[in-house]
Amino acid sequence: MARQQNSAHGAEMNQKRVRRSGSLDSSRAPSRQATSSGRSTRRSGVGGRPSAGAAVKKKKKTSWGSIIVIVLCLAVLIFCGYKIFSYFLQQAATDARTENLLANLNLPYEDASWGWDSAWMNDSSSDPIVEVGVDEINIKDIPYLNVNLAKAKEINSEVLGWFYFSGPSSVYGLPINNALMKTTDNDHYLNYDVYNESDVNGAIYMDYRNYNDILKNRNTIIYGHARNHRAFAGLKYLNTTQRWYLDANNHFIKIQTGDVNTVWQVFSWYETTSTADYTRINFSSDQEFIDYANKLQSRNQIPQLQTFTFTADSKILTLSTCKGSDESKRVAVHAVLVKSTPA
Repeated sequence: MARQQNSAHGAEMNQKRVRRSGSLDSSRAPSRQATSSGRSTRRSGVGGRPSAGAAVKKKKKTSWGSIIVIVLCLAVLIFCGYKIFSYFLQQAATDARTENLLANLNLPYEDASWGWDSAWMNDSSSDPIVEVGVDEINIKDIPYLNVNLAKAKEINSEVLGWFYFSGPSSVYGLPINNALMKTTDNDHYLNYDVYNESDVNGAIYMDYRNYNDILKNRNTIIYGHARNHRAFAGLKYLNTTQRWYLDANNHFIKIQTGDVNTVWQVFSWYETTSTADYTRINFSSDQEFIDYANKLQSRNQIPQLQTFTFTADSKILTLSTCKGSDESKRVAVHAVLVKSTPA
């Protein structure tokens, strides 16, 4: 009996020790969890200082991103610099060839003294603007061109004639004084010059659909690049250039071919699109042509130009060029034949 009582007493004491041990373990667990949580917090950097490894990884990521941005910016700058350099290099080459052409033909070369090609910087002169009205001009006093076309044709057999558009040399792209080309399409001289050399500035050329004998055409179409100040760049801002439009002496175009010498007076300037009907050359009747000429005149955006009454015998001239970055945008200039003489 005594042994049974001792055994029971021992079991009871063991249970108490187990309970006390469990109680002690439970009381210590939060401390260990807090310690573990603190270590975890310090490792993750949340609520404490970031670990060295995390800082290194973040720094590497930022560094690579910066390098990529810098490389891309440098690439863009280099590309833009190359395009600008190429543009001025091409313009210089075009100027040199034009100067050489004019020198070979003993014609004056207008040295470019303009600023940037822009609507508000296209007149480099500070002299007072001369005003001459259209009624003050005597057509008989306007001289014809006198260019040695035979010598020009030695350079290129597709030289049809010579083209001259009047204007003060202080205005960007004026006067226009260059050879007039013509071939079997309207694409070749967009990218080739008078010497038939590849040139993005192209040349001034007549529509292949027109007759070489300019007096046989009711509407003679001539094209030129607006990027080339030796071609048609000077036409883009005539409506904003008072030095040009207020002096009616500037409103004349001269064309000399192997057949005829001609003088034309500008009657219309406006902006249009490549799909407009300003380059028609065929008409079913005299009246249709007269109505067409009147429509072109009604589009005019420069009030100082002369107004004409057209007849079935009228001959009109159309100049076409681009304007701005929109490839469909065009500037059209129309002139009417005011006098001619056999070459």
